[in-house]
Amino acid sequence: MPPMPCRLTGLRSRRRQTQLKVKEISSASDEQNTGTDQINQSIQQLDQVIRQNAAAAEHVSAASEELSGQSVQLLEAIRFFKSDASKGRERTLPALSREQQALPEIKQIARIKSQAVQKKSGPRLHLVNSVALQSKG
Repeated sequence: MPPMPCRLTGLRSRRRQTQLKVKEISSASDEQNTGTDQINQSIQQLDQVIRQNAAAAEHVSAASEELSGQSVQLLEAIRFFKSDASKGRERTLPALSREQQALPEIKQIARIKSQAVQKKSGPRLHLVNSVALQSKG
């Protein structure tokens, strides 16, 4: 059996090693929490940008629809108001293009897509928030 001072020295050495390992674990845990916070902030920023883009797409779609409606009204007004000078040389105005005819469907698809994006981003953000809160606790 080794003498008592030698055993105490061995215990002190192991205690120091254990303390160092605990400090390393604590430091790694702090780094993980910091990383989780940064990821959470990034996801929140992405969610905000996605929502802004969806709102902008909806506004563009509404403006496009309004402009298309105005162009149709303008075509109708031109058809209605023909000058006397053009009576002998009447020209028919072109029919609505495929794009103009398909505009209501395109608008509806854009609206559905923007709603789907908004619905999908909500649960993901909640999940990341709950994971971040669990890791802090």
